[in-house]
Amino acid sequence: MDTVELSVPSLESMKDCLDLENALIGMNGVAGVTIDAVARTVSVEYDPAFGHAEAIRRGIVESGYPVTPDGST
Repeated sequence: MDTVELSVPSLESMKDCLDLENALIGMNGVAGVTIDAVARTVSVEYDPAFGHAEAIRRGIVESGYPVTPDGST
């Protein structure tokens, strides 16, 4: 398993966190999602045989939550 951590500064509520978690957990290859609402980061554990970090980043953006380009907030 691999892990990618991304900064998602637009996470503003618990609803945002739950919506994003539900979207990500349904993605191919995703094994686990941890969201830190205070730091506004998303950590995703995934199987690289079935998914990749760019697809996860794109999934977050397509769910309506921009990701900072360099991973910082």
